[in-house]
Amino acid sequence: SDRGDAEAGCPNEGSGWISVEELMTLVSGTDEVVVVDVRSLQECYSGRIPTARCIPWEDDELAVSLELDDIPGWLILYDNSTELPEQLFEKIPPYCDRLVLGLSGGFGEWSASGYQIETDAP
Repeated sequence: SDRGDAEAGCPNEGSGWISVEELMTLVSGTDEVVVVDVRSLQECYSGRIPTARCIPWEDDELAVSLELDDIPGWLILYDNSTELPEQLFEKIPPYCDRLVLGLSGGFGEWSASGYQIETDAP
């Protein structure tokens, strides 16, 4: 779909950050968000952001698992902290019209903010 940013090239290429409050607002207001927990499967299944997909960043299938057609608008990645591995972004193709962001503070910040957590296998 056209988001009006085609003329702007890819200004958001690479990584940026989103706060837990911004993410909560975003997931509450649109279905054009894909949230991906890039921690280990064990960590993800023991507690994750609701609706998050569990795809460990070391997984060689990460890029395949994130097919462009599956990402309607926003792609939010998180682990336990603010520092997502650089190798992670190398595995993700440039989406251009999709905004790829890391969750500031990661899962720890989400949990500390008191937002809902899912604890079963997706």
